[in-house]
Amino acid sequence: QGSPDLDDDEYAETPERSSILGAFKLTGKTRSGLSVGILETVTAEEKAEIDYNGARRFESVEPMTNYFVGRLQKDFDGGNTILGGILTATNRRIKSTNLDFLHKSAYTSGIDFQQYWKNKSYYMLTTLIFSNVRGSQEAIQRTQESSVHYFQRSDASHLSYDTTRTNLWGHGGTVQVGKRGGGNFRFFADVSWRSPGLEINDLGFMRYADAIKCWGQLSYETWKPFSIFRNAAVFLNHWQNYNFGGDNTGIGGAIMTQLNFKNNWRMMTVIQREFPFFNPFELRGGPMLRMPGNWFHHFRFFTDNSKPIQLSGGVGLVTGDENYFDRKIFFGGITYRPSNSLEISVEPQLHLFDNQLQYISTEDMGENKKYIAGLLNQQTVRLTIRLNYCLTPELSIQYYGAPFISVGRYKDFKRVDNPHATRFTDTYTRFGENQLSYNAEDEEYLVDDDGDGINDYGFSDPDFNFRQFNSNLVLRWEYSPGSTIYLVWAQTRSGMSSVADFSYNNGMQNLFDIHPHNIFLVKLNHWFSF
Repeated sequence: QGSPDLDDDEYAETPERSSILGAFKLTGKTRSGLSVGILETVTAEEKAEIDYNGARRFESVEPMTNYFVGRLQKDFDGGNTILGGILTATNRRIKSTNLDFLHKSAYTSGIDFQQYWKNKSYYMLTTLIFSNVRGSQEAIQRTQESSVHYFQRSDASHLSYDTTRTNLWGHGGTVQVGKRGGGNFRFFADVSWRSPGLEINDLGFMRYADAIKCWGQLSYETWKPFSIFRNAAVFLNHWQNYNFGGDNTGIGGAIMTQLNFKNNWRMMTVIQREFPFFNPFELRGGPMLRMPGNWFHHFRFFTDNSKPIQLSGGVGLVTGDENYFDRKIFFGGITYRPSNSLEISVEPQLHLFDNQLQYISTEDMGENKKYIAGLLNQQTVRLTIRLNYCLTPELSIQYYGAPFISVGRYKDFKRVDNPHATRFTDTYTRFGENQLSYNAEDEEYLVDDDGDGINDYGFSDPDFNFRQFNSNLVLRWEYSPGSTIYLVWAQTRSGMSSVADFSYNNGMQNLFDIHPHNIFLVKLNHWFSF
């Protein structure tokens, strides 16, 4: 996670991954119905080798770390009552000051309870979690300012931003009740929360904290054929999201349908409405930005998957109020099975995206920060190719390939002045022609903010042309019952430039001109029978 501090003319060879010194895993279930899972792993300290005209030195870029996960779960009353708990721990031996940005320790704990009634048709689920991270002031400040938390927001009076902290506590949980069996009607209602200080990303994954989410769904499903349908379902959804300061961070609803026809074709539709809300993440640590509402429409179909050729296709459309936002997604697919042993599928997608107020950068002018945004026109093409071929029941080949090209152009640059404005056009001020100039040599825009003829700040050209190709080729051989050997070739090509000219043919050609990163793996699994 670290990177070495290099002086002029120094070169560093930095490890990409940590080495596992040892690992232990225990799973099982006792006769009394107690399920146990334990995982314990120690990874090595990793150092970058730094060279200066033949003189070598080493600098730590990852400390020795211990990871632990423990899980218990007990069934009661024939599985109608389930009680469980989990504990995770991450401990780092930090000996180098350049790694003080990492947590020294991170602990999480949680309990979960499930109760079912009437042949498990009705249920209640409850979870409760706690977290604590400890480290230097630098580490905890970095956590507070991360995109998960944004404690430093100027309009977040309910958050306590403290640069002297050396630990951070948090909690979260979920309560859900519902009906998932018996009859045609189903429903659930869910309330979940994550306190501002909840942090589980040392040994878990969480995109954001400071959230209270209320979610409900009512559905009607029928499995008896009628008219042209084999079965059908209709879902009504509603959600309301808030932060711990009571700000509305998302309110909306949706109607969804799933239709299966007697000819084995399938169709899905979605109509969704989201009302105006405050986005605490859009300005990357700045104040919340009031976003207009939007409409989302989605349609997708699949032909009979029992046929040698199956087709699929669809479209997704998102339209923002006040013309602030527009997204169009077109996707399709074809799957071909010429025999029982071979299957080939190709799935193309095209994304067209326009955003009137796409964040670009924050320019720090002392106490007066400038939040820069612009109109983004983005075009993205992706293609997914899969091949599965069984030469024999014991020998098979699998291939996955996914080229990806995304080009974004910015124009109509703006300064966000009034992020809480009710009207979207009152949120920002456009830069005039005499306020903005472009330095082609440095690929930088210069801004004369006060119009006095002197540039006050600048920001890098945000245009981008991103290309990536990921592929995997796997040969699997079951050389004896229960024992397998895998040969794997994984390749990645990735490149980026600021020349935002979209051309699929040129993009694909340039993509395969990029130097690849190859990984070859051998995995051996042998079953011992006693």
